[in-house]
Amino acid sequence: MQSTEVIEFSVVIPLYNKEREIIRALESVFSQIKQPNEVIVVDDGSTDAGLQLVKQRYGSKVKLLVQQNSGVSVARNNGIREAASSFICLLDADDEWLPGYLLEIARLITHFPTATLYSTNIFYRDENGKPIPSSIGVPCDYFGVIEDFPLTFSKGYGLISSSSACIRKDIFDSGIIFPEGEKRGEDLYYWLRLGMTGSLAFSAKPYGRVNLNAQNRSISMNGILHYHFRWFYENKRLISNHKLFKSIESFIQKNAVIQAYGLKLAGDNDSVNMLIKLLFKNKDYTFIYLIPALLFPGFLLQFIMKIRRSIRNIVRR
Repeated sequence: MQSTEVIEFSVVIPLYNKEREIIRALESVFSQIKQPNEVIVVDDGSTDAGLQLVKQRYGSKVKLLVQQNSGVSVARNNGIREAASSFICLLDADDEWLPGYLLEIARLITHFPTATLYSTNIFYRDENGKPIPSSIGVPCDYFGVIEDFPLTFSKGYGLISSSSACIRKDIFDSGIIFPEGEKRGEDLYYWLRLGMTGSLAFSAKPYGRVNLNAQNRSISMNGILHYHFRWFYENKRLISNHKLFKSIESFIQKNAVIQAYGLKLAGDNDSVNMLIKLLFKNKDYTFIYLIPALLFPGFLLQFIMKIRRSIRNIVRR
């Protein structure tokens, strides 16, 4: 078994107008029990003081790349291309890691060296700073391989995020990159795409913190369809027949329902309408379950979701 000490990590952090959070994110990286070999911050045309703060505080400890504003996927791709290590850990500039994150990822790599994607559990911090546990489809002490990623992911939402993922540089170099020019669903597409190359090794211990109260966390993107839906229906036959993805169709359908009602609550009826039309065009009759998202008023959906959460909490006790 390979020692955790010899595993080398590059950390890639896209930065766009996060001057309030970027230092916190970087401090969580430099506070790791196992230190990364390099830290790459890719500034995506920021207009605030975030880039200058990084330069002043860290100097040569951080490798800085600067690009014109081109989106987070381009920033991640550029950072990963410049990375020198075999394993790339991603972190959003407004999130952070607990000190044991890189060590836990190294443990996963040593135990499951043939996996193609690695992640730990995460937890959220809401607008008031209150911690919120994520929902995962595995036991809370799980440490192992998840081969049918769509099936397990459909049972929760904490398996992987852009602040918990570790990818292999060689798979990225083979041409599997983040879809550039996409603003919604590009992360989930990438996890699914990587999942088609092999398995996800996952630790249920929460080592990542996603801050929902961060600067620019909520930016209006009304009328934009999630990329992973388009990708699935454009490649449905190939994806559905993949040996590791037997449950992908049900996953996409469940995710469509979740996204539709989330978009409605965010006031984005245009994107809901686009999603319904996409499913209808592809003869996926799941679109019927999305129609209430257009017809029901937002306050009624909020009330229904509140009752649903209460019932779920009672059942879990």
